[in-house]
Amino acid sequence: MATHYIAATDIVDDLIKPEMITESDLDETDDFITQICRDNDVDPVNLPNPIPYKVKALAISYCCCQVCIRKTGTGPKQYQDAGGTDNFGRKLKIFQDQVDRRIGQMDYLVILGLQQMYGGNSGPISIERG
Repeated sequence: MATHYIAATDIVDDLIKPEMITESDLDETDDFITQICRDNDVDPVNLPNPIPYKVKALAISYCCCQVCIRKTGTGPKQYQDAGGTDNFGRKLKIFQDQVDRRIGQMDYLVILGLQQMYGGNSGPISIERG
């Protein structure tokens, strides 16, 4: 089994449940985080374990986007509100906004978990990676 930056159980949401997360969602999330590292001149192998809080939050938001993209317009009535609005479509916008905002916070200090040394207040979240 491959190790991932996040686990399905890291996702705590009223609509997106851990059992909805596929291996493909986790793989795409890993690829996304790896690219964010490279875009900020950080070798992904240097990403700390546990990964920094802000990086994990970005990964979770991105993974939720992937689930929403897959599920939008395909869910049964239980995923629609009283007006018939697709809840996955609505959540997609929320998660995409989070991804966009969090990408703007990424730099090498955040990715390496060093922002605490320079006035940040977020701590790492421990996860199993192997």
